[in-house]
Amino acid sequence: MKDLEYIDFTDFFWNGHYLSDLGGVVADNDGGELNYPLLPARNYTTSKPFNYDGEIVFSTYLSPRTWEVPVFFEDLNYHGIRRIATWLNTEKSAEFYFKGDSIRINCRLDSDALAFETYSGIEGLSVLKFIAHDPFYYDIEKTVYSINAVIADKYYNYYNRGMIQSDCVISVNGSGNITVKLKGKSDGAIQTFTVKNVANSFKVDSKAMICLDAAGRNKFNDFVGAFPSVPPGYFDISFTGNVTSASIQFHGKYV
Repeated sequence: MKDLEYIDFTDFFWNGHYLSDLGGVVADNDGGELNYPLLPARNYTTSKPFNYDGEIVFSTYLSPRTWEVPVFFEDLNYHGIRRIATWLNTEKSAEFYFKGDSIRINCRLDSDALAFETYSGIEGLSVLKFIAHDPFYYDIEKTVYSINAVIADKYYNYYNRGMIQSDCVISVNGSGNITVKLKGKSDGAIQTFTVKNVANSFKVDSKAMICLDAAGRNKFNDFVGAFPSVPPGYFDISFTGNVTSASIQFHGKYV
């Protein structure tokens, strides 16, 4: 992540364009400050047994993250307004990040109707409300580590600059039964999975929770273990079996 002093909070990227591409700039709130999202709300599932002091917590989870960005356009004309409306009119989630930042969040525009406040009919002020149903931030750049000549059972040491467990894609070229291990340096926890009856190669995508062979066919019945995640900080990865080359790729993840 970049230090906040290197980020331009007057401009942001979303849905394929910077705000400045459409002649806009991030405005101040009434108090002169800009809200920067820190943490989303955390929810708890609890139960209160009869005659019990307090409550028992069964589970906890993060709610979608929401925030507002006031935007100002100095020169609005009919063509400009329609371009802005087209940019904002999407039902899909899109990457959002302030200019110069190295992390992004996937979000949608809130479903509320939008309008401009204007005094002269030329300039306009509005407030965009965003919601991220996935409340986590991710590195914009993908981290990729490749091993061109794998030595069986050797631990290869790499680094995840994310601060929490990151989903990953592991690709392996080889044959037979192949076991992959990931071990975090900080906690020493080991994750292990095995893919059986490999013909040429396989790919494991932990976010999609799929394992595919070289032809793109699902190898669910040959997958044994849990889908892996990359620990934050330094971690080791090893391969057991007839493996020629492999790679692991991921986006660092942050709360």
